[in-house]
Amino acid sequence: MDDPALAEPVLVESNIVCVNIGGTGKDAKTKDVKTKDAKTWTSNLAARGVRAGVWNPTSLRLVTHRHLDDGGVKQVIAAFRDH
Repeated sequence: MDDPALAEPVLVESNIVCVNIGGTGKDAKTKDVKTKDAKTWTSNLAARGVRAGVWNPTSLRLVTHRHLDDGGVKQVIAAFRDH
């Protein structure tokens, strides 16, 4: 799951994760019915139990919690994949 183009996880000490949704084809660049902006993403993720904030129209901001276990991480990944 590591993507060195995004960040080197062993060097980053943060509980904040920003997700760029601009390349998903589901952003706010057009008015096409099939596109979805960051607000729509947050609503859909919330329906799956994942809280995220809007950073900008094509980015989401998530903050992990120290009590988030492997099952919680898998839930977040599944929610993004289902979206």
